[in-house]
Amino acid sequence: MPSFDEYVLEINNLKQKAPKQEALPDKAVSPSTMVEATSEETLKIDIKTPINKSEPSNFIYGFITEENGKAIEDALVELKSLKDDSKFIASTLTNLQGEYLFSSLDSGIYSISVSKEGYITKNTSNIALQNHQYLGQSLVLSVDPMVNMSSVQGIITDDITGKLLEDIIVGLYSRVNDIEVLIKSTVTNNEGRYAFYMLPPGEYKIKASSFRKEDA
Repeated sequence: MPSFDEYVLEINNLKQKAPKQEALPDKAVSPSTMVEATSEETLKIDIKTPINKSEPSNFIYGFITEENGKAIEDALVELKSLKDDSKFIASTLTNLQGEYLFSSLDSGIYSISVSKEGYITKNTSNIALQNHQYLGQSLVLSVDPMVNMSSVQGIITDDITGKLLEDIIVGLYSRVNDIEVLIKSTVTNNEGRYAFYMLPPGEYKIKASSFRKEDA
């Protein structure tokens, strides 16, 4: 009967790096009113504020949230003008309430892109502004299912000679109800290397057999 060498490892959630851009203030950024939105929608809001008609005075404002309605802080919101071949206009970060604001915009058609590490980037286009509008554009970001995935790689060698071992069967196991369950298996290449990819966080056990693939 073949023997197995066993290794236990734990894969934890990866740490996310915070963006370096300066965020908006933690207080509400609306010029004169608060708007609450927990789903993706477009809002048109009338506000009372002094307007200098000689200056651009359109606004785009909104909330960036998760699907459960939780505000997303420090999401990068980028604004582009579709009138000028997707010319970049400005960018900002959401505050603690998930709010963002672009002000003093010319009339025209714009697009917004929202991104943050750990989430799937969301885009919206054909945002039309004219005649001193204050337009709400709230977006919902979905968690990226790939963000916490990890990989395990290694090399199998002879413990006496140190020789790299090719075609050795390597199994990856998880424990379910105190029972070891084979999740994936592979064989080493000509350099003795093996790898398992796309692994969610958890505790795993690796077993390397003492016989080669052709002996199985």
